[in-house]
Amino acid sequence: MGERSERACGCVVHGEIAAGALLLLGHPGHELRLHAWLAHARPTVAVLTDGSGRSGRSRLDATAETLALAGARPAAIFGVMRDVDLYQLLLAQNATRAWGLVQGVAIALLDGAAPALICDAAEGFNPGHDLCRGIGGFAVRLAAARGWKGAFYELPLEGPPVREGAAAGLALDLCAGCFAAKRKRSRACPDLLPDVDAAERESGLEVFRSEAFYATLATRAPGAGADGFGAAETVPYYELWGELRVGEGKYSSVVRRAGHVLPLFAALEACLRRELAAAAGGR
Repeated sequence: MGERSERACGCVVHGEIAAGALLLLGHPGHELRLHAWLAHARPTVAVLTDGSGRSGRSRLDATAETLALAGARPAAIFGVMRDVDLYQLLLAQNATRAWGLVQGVAIALLDGAAPALICDAAEGFNPGHDLCRGIGGFAVRLAAARGWKGAFYELPLEGPPVREGAAAGLALDLCAGCFAAKRKRSRACPDLLPDVDAAERESGLEVFRSEAFYATLATRAPGAGADGFGAAETVPYYELWGELRVGEGKYSSVVRRAGHVLPLFAALEACLRRELAAAAGGR
């Protein structure tokens, strides 16, 4: 990690800000985990879904406003599908559409000369988050084959922002003003309030005075599955949650890691190999 430094506002930075990075998120609202960092780094931000969930109400406008206030900007990939479409993509193992997302992220890295990609961590909590991490991983490999030399980081979404015992690629200790602005903005979208309240209740408010992202799990733990979440046989929480919702009649199917997510990533691996082979053959 780089030297400790203090910003003009009073925030203390441990590491590199990665100004101009590409931030890849599964859902709108995740950017609030890096609210102060947005204003310091002014990244380009890609979001897979519109955050409509079961309510059918998009949260994209709130995220777009957050970015504009911070001086960040949306990427070409910005709410390109509904949440329900993302889950259908997983259930159908739609490699064609997923590969299109991989290519779009890789193009954004190259065209923007981004110094880093930061994306949702794979924590086994939500399959959309883990899909985002997988897409990021394939995009980094594709972009690297085309000459991109940036870093790859992941953003924790569950629990406190700071992982005990893990060295952060960046850790940002917020000044009072930036923390107040973050708290105010986190309560600006009514549809996010239940999640914000739950996070503050479970982890405590003070932990959110820090923001951090980390070297990717696949880097820190060789042998992780293609989604970056532990060994291939690990059963994620989202399967248990899905089973409960099916039992309640709220979901019709359960997204399975072994039956849907990892086979989709195997298909994406094949897409990547074909792409790289074709590029090598054309030289």
